[in-house]
Parts: sequence; structure tokens; C-alpha cells
Amino acid sequence: RVESSAMAPTPNDLLNDFMATVTERGGDTVIAVIDTDVDTSHPDLLDAKLTVSDFVGQQGMPMKERHGTAVVGLISSRPRSEKGMRGIADEAQTHLLRACWEHNRGKGICSTRTLSKALNAAIDLRPDIVNLSLSGVRDPLLDRLVGILIRNGSLVIAAYDEDRSPERRFPAARPGVIYAVGSIQPMAANDSITVVI
Repeated sequence: RVESSAMAPTPNDLLNDFMATVTERGGDTVIAVIDTDVDTSHPDLLDAKLTVSDFVGQQGMPMKERHGTAVVGLISSRPRSEKGMRGIADEAQTHLLRACWEHNRGKGICSTRTLSKALNAAIDLRPDIVNLSLSGVRDPLLDRLVGILIRNGSLVIAAYDEDRSPERRFPAARPGVIYAVGSIQPMAANDSITVVI
């Protein structure tokens, strides 16, 4: 389910308005995913409409990072066999902007520096949707960059952070930000991403 940010239109209004402009399977839609790296050698991603930009470098475990691979897979995967998975928007153009990295126990970490670079790149892409499956403390620089994305017409989907109040989290609650809440099963503790300021 989704939850709107404080004083924002309801999530249904935001999503309905946006979905009215989206063709089936996300055709003509541009999605920016800011996350850990993606394993482009995964069989279901070999045919994906996907580009990858790295703002992290040698930190973490490039190409083996699970979180970014899972998020991009949910959006963009195109199965080559009956056992594969089809993404919910596999006709969309997806851009993975690597701003986070995983250490050897799977925990994801981001920094203001890497996130600001990725958000700047997202601004240049002018995406319809920006996916931020991460959370952290509020940061003035990152807030400004998210604000530019929203003013340019991007819809920002973010992880709901129950440990911080809406005005103290990144991305901060504001019109244009929708928080994704809950899952079918609880995530393991090491499947989260933390922003390091």
C-alpha cells in the first residue's frame, strides 16, 4: 500500500493522475531507480530496457548487490523462460543510478555525496518516476534536489520510515512524495538501506 506525505493530495489522486498518462507495461515512461547496484547478468534482466550509472565506485560489492537487483527486477525484468519473472513496467526505460552500496553482510549504505550525485543525474533524465527504496535523516541538500525533481513533474516513490517522523526523514514528507508501506512478508534486517550523512 502507499501513504501520501503530509498535506499532499491523497496517494490515489496522485497515482490516478499519473497512471492516466502511462501506457500498458510502462511504455513511454522513464523511471530512475536510486539504489545499490544491479546484476545485469541476471537472466531476467538481459533484455531489460535498462541503463546503469555508478556514483559509488569500488565501495561495496558491485554487480552482486541484491537490493538494487531486486528493485530493478520488479520493474524491468523480461523473462527468457517460463520460470522467469516479468516486471510490472517492463516496457519503461529504467535508469539505475547507483548511489548506495552493500557491505559483505548485505546491509545497504548511502551517503549525502553519492545520493546528491545520483539525484542530480535524475534531474537531467527528467524521469516520470523516481524510486527511492531507502531512508535516512532529513538532509537540506537532498531535500532541495528532490524538490527540483518534483517541480519538474517527477513522482517520487520512497520507503516509509516508521522510525522517524515525516518532517525528520529523507525524503521529507511533501506533495509529490508517496511512501510505500508494508510488504507481504517482513524484510530481513539486512535487506534495508541506511543513509549515512
